[in-house]
Amino acid sequence: MFQYNTDFVPQPFGLANYSSICWLNSCIQCLLSLPSLNQYLIANEHKYKEGTFAREYSKFVRSVVVDKNNINNVGPLGMLLVSQATGPHDLINGASCANSAIVAIQDLLNADNIFDVITSSTIICQCRSNSTLREKNNYLRVDFPLNTNDPNVFREILMQQVHRVDYKCNKCGSDKAVRKIDLRRLEKIIVIPFHSKTLMKYSQWFPEFLEFPKPDDGKLTYKLCAIVEHSGGHYWAHINSHNSWYMANDSSCYADMYNCSDTPFILLYNQV
Repeated sequence: MFQYNTDFVPQPFGLANYSSICWLNSCIQCLLSLPSLNQYLIANEHKYKEGTFAREYSKFVRSVVVDKNNINNVGPLGMLLVSQATGPHDLINGASCANSAIVAIQDLLNADNIFDVITSSTIICQCRSNSTLREKNNYLRVDFPLNTNDPNVFREILMQQVHRVDYKCNKCGSDKAVRKIDLRRLEKIIVIPFHSKTLMKYSQWFPEFLEFPKPDDGKLTYKLCAIVEHSGGHYWAHINSHNSWYMANDSSCYADMYNCSDTPFILLYNQV
């Protein structure tokens, strides 16, 4: 269910920037490029309460994907969605960060079975004592630069990350420990944020396709569908629509060559 199908991706169009909402426009453009998410929202539109962000956004997705309405330079969309959002989310509290917006939108859409990333996090002390916690997120967390241009190495780092943490062992009193994060399960969409100040200082290569092993010796393949970019306080997006790449910069939207940006802000992959 909710398989990769470009019939569920709208033709590209611009989003007018009212009241400095480039951060929201870039997120909306990227989310619209995810066919599995669009299918999910169209199928579940009736479950969302009338007047909520999720219901309004689902209506919009149906309008541009199913009804194929010709919408050019959509003006009030961003402000409409903000006004329809309910709850203690950054999205309605004047957020100006694309990462906060993505997280808030994921929460508001309640599409966990599309975005879920299950990991196990283990704190390991030098005395070999350890504690493990199973975690669920809507994104695949990356805490350090992935210094590689090999897709296999990139995948292996995502599957297991190890880094030092501030932790005092109850058994030996040592404050030298590492945190090991093992990837356990993925769903239809992978969101990879590179938003910390540390990461933004480095160039970051990333592949157009990611492959992860399955327990049955098969594989899960994910295709890069969108990239949130950021520079000088401004956000824009590169999106894949019907196997062609486009630059979506507020009201400007035009065909563009695929380019592995040196400084991606957020990567969004869809299982194929």
